[in-house]
Amino acid sequence: MIKIFLYSLFVFVFINNLSAQRRQNVTINVLGTTPLLGVKYDTRILKEQNNGFGLTAGVGSIELLDDGGDYEASLSFGTNYLFGKGRHQLLIGANIAFVFSRFYPLDSKPKNITRTMFIPDIGYRFSPTKKGFTGQLTWNPLKSNLDRESAYQYFGIGLGYSWK
Repeated sequence: MIKIFLYSLFVFVFINNLSAQRRQNVTINVLGTTPLLGVKYDTRILKEQNNGFGLTAGVGSIELLDDGGDYEASLSFGTNYLFGKGRHQLLIGANIAFVFSRFYPLDSKPKNITRTMFIPDIGYRFSPTKKGFTGQLTWNPLKSNLDRESAYQYFGIGLGYSWK
């Protein structure tokens, strides 16, 4: 858990230093690369471009309400590429999400489980050329290391703010 936290801190600092004068956006996501509900930060790697390679980092929750004390939270990192000029782009990305779970089985001590999920995304992104509203709709075929059969396909939506 400490290793993942330190790695996350390093990635956030790296992205923050990298992102000066670059296209950046913060979105609130439903499904997508932050399973269920989350917040994601995205920045382009090259300066003064609205397309090309980018890096993302996000946090999310898999359970919104649970009265039993169980929880599941996620931390995701990824890279993506935006194809297209102007405000309309095709988004193709690869992400990894670490899902942290804690549950209380009957007659037993609490159990902590960490899973990894590979979450690609393919979709549409609207991104202003200056600053303002941004949104995206993605298709996310998900593969989990929980068991061999854990594969899901769903759509994600993200709404947020973009700036340079």
